[in-house]
Amino acid sequence: MIRRRRLVRLHLTDDRPSFEGVLVSARGGHYRLANARVFAAEGESYALDGEQWIPKGRVLYVQVLG
Repeated sequence: MIRRRRLVRLHLTDDRPSFEGVLVSARGGHYRLANARVFAAEGESYALDGEQWIPKGRVLYVQVLG
């Protein structure tokens, strides 16, 4: 079985910046993103190194981009 990895944006609670990246997994209470970017303000984004682990409890909703 081949799993397709999706490009997602994680919108966080409490007006925290959003994260965008390739969703590698969603297990163990965390979303794991590769090639992640953080969106600090409208029109401002920064690339992050390595994988990012975002706790599911901080995520308001997951937007699938592709």
